[in-house]
Amino acid sequence: MPIDGAPSPLNRLARGRMLTLSSWGRIYHTAVSEGFDRIRDAGELIERARTESALTISCLPSLASKWLAPQLFDWQ
Repeated sequence: MPIDGAPSPLNRLARGRMLTLSSWGRIYHTAVSEGFDRIRDAGELIERARTESALTISCLPSLASKWLAPQLFDWQ
């Protein structure tokens, strides 16, 4: 057990060279994995919404600065 008395999330095997999750570690892993999965899903949702509503225009820099940039104000 750690010094503070809390149960360890890891078990040491083979003279300290291998680690496995203890029963407490498996419980903790399950709980935090669900949270990280939700964070990842939220990021993917935002990224999909951003890319679906985006308009990408590619052109030469001279065309962009002399014609496209002034037109953007009218399109808004």
